Amino acid sequence: GLFLLAGTENGEVCVFNTKHRIFRASVTAAKNGVRTMCCSETDDTCLYIGAGDGTVTHFCGTDCHWKAQRSARVQGKVMSLSVRADGKSLLVGMSPPPPPSLTHTHTHTPHFFLSGTSRGTMYEIELDTFTPKILLSSHVDSINAVVFPKNLSTTTETAMTSCERCCTA
Repeated sequence: GLFLLAGTENGEVCVFNTKHRIFRASVTAAKNGVRTMCCSETDDTCLYIGAGDGTVTHFCGTDCHWKAQRSARVQGKVMSLSVRADGKSLLVGMSPPPPPSLTHTHTHTPHFFLSGTSRGTMYEIELDTFTPKILLSSHVDSINAVVFPKNLSTTTETAMTSCERCCTA
């Protein structure tokens, strides 16, 4: 492409022209730093930014002109974003990465993306409404208790020292 976009710890996106090898602009984009960003493969004027304050923002623009269109807030730092293969949704990863069984994408809803955070929660954000919905959660600390419901060994409930609970099917 003609432009290189780079996020900073100060929450800016720096725009560079790769053909002429010059800095073009710095756009204020996030609080607590730009943690991750990605562009749509089908529309290079769309940019999604994940911030350290838990905000996911959709920007539109090109060159020096980028404008925030809408944003959603999740709990924890947004750790990674990537455009789904169909180009209609984003996947947002968490740190540490989820186990392979939790990284699949759902194909029943074509217009959404997933948002994962440093607090072990993965969100689904529908692009039409840009509203986050908790898809799954996991612990980010030591597990102190595991419970299997009577006559139902396929479901577990776990607890941490901080009294946070996580239910797994």
